[in-house]
Amino acid sequence: MQDILIAAIPPIVTAVLAAAGIWLRSRSRAQRTARGVAEARSRIAVITSMLDAYAGDPTRNHDEVKQQLLQDLDVAYRQMRGAEEAAQQEKTGGGVAALTRVVLLLDLPASTIAVKSALALYYLSLAWTLLWLAAAVMFGLIMALDTQGSFGSRLASSLGITVLALAIGLAPAVVLHLVARLAAGSGGRTVRRGPGDS
Repeated sequence: MQDILIAAIPPIVTAVLAAAGIWLRSRSRAQRTARGVAEARSRIAVITSMLDAYAGDPTRNHDEVKQQLLQDLDVAYRQMRGAEEAAQQEKTGGGVAALTRVVLLLDLPASTIAVKSALALYYLSLAWTLLWLAAAVMFGLIMALDTQGSFGSRLASSLGITVLALAIGLAPAVVLHLVARLAAGSGGRTVRRGPGDS
């Protein structure tokens, strides 16, 4: 029984870490979406109150200001609708397919050489991660079959080796995931020059 428990530690630790990562990511995304909806609603409230204030002032003609506020109100409503649609999509569009798209970076446009290179390196790092995951399982099994030492020391060794193998395997993938996202985010941007720049 003890041997089975020690052998089961690597997959259990991997599953717990993966579940924690998925939960944290979805929680962060939900908070970001809720914040976007709240900001859009407060902006709408401010613009509406400003329009009401200008509507009640018969002393001056505020047509230009009202026109600009109406345009800002349209933009704020569009932003709120977009944030609400993203929140709704978040609730209904989750699952394995969405997770696969995020993990494999299928949602990134491979438009530049930098993005393509970062994606290629990222996919190689995923293979590296799988090798270290297999090593973690193998080391866990070796610890389970080793009969020397107490149960506690074998359990601690198995857990330590599993965490170390996962850290070694995941470190390049996490870094390259971020690099690929940053490369895709900056790939389509243009630098705007001010009037004094040459």
